[in-house]
Amino acid sequence: MASTTTCWFVDFDGCTALLEEWGHVLTEAARRGWSAVGLSH
Repeated sequence: MASTTTCWFVDFDGCTALLEEWGHVLTEAARRGWSAVGLSH
């Protein structure tokens, strides 16, 4: 049986947008002195 992979983005532009938005999140967290936790599934 073939496995399927779920992805948050389907192309390069989607990947770029995801990384840019995550960068904004991390920048704001650092500005506030917060920590960020990455979770994987």
